[in-house]
Amino acid sequence: MKEKSPESIATENAQDSANDNRLEAVRDLLFGQNDREYRKEFKQIWNDLETAKKELENKADALGSDLIDRLEKLEQKLTEQVNSVESKLLEEVSLLKDDKVDRKQLATMLHSIANELES
Repeated sequence: MKEKSPESIATENAQDSANDNRLEAVRDLLFGQNDREYRKEFKQIWNDLETAKKELENKADALGSDLIDRLEKLEQKLTEQVNSVESKLLEEVSLLKDDKVDRKQLATMLHSIANELES
């Protein structure tokens, strides 16, 4: 492939620039000043959209972080409450064991009392 000389590159750039200028002149003839105004407005709208997109992404990130923090706190509270209820339940179970008399044991004790009373 043949390498282009700096002069030929400069010539091509000048031709491209001239073609762009001609295209702009034709566009001005066809559409006039409105085209430039529309392009300017579209560019401003595009910039506004980009800015809004970045703001929304930042807000979404912040909300995501806040949600994660809140879920972690909720998980911690629920774990504490479950542990508290579990310990209370274990205390109640141990009290029930202490308060409840085994029926077989009671029957044996009553039987032995009855035997002593008979004798």
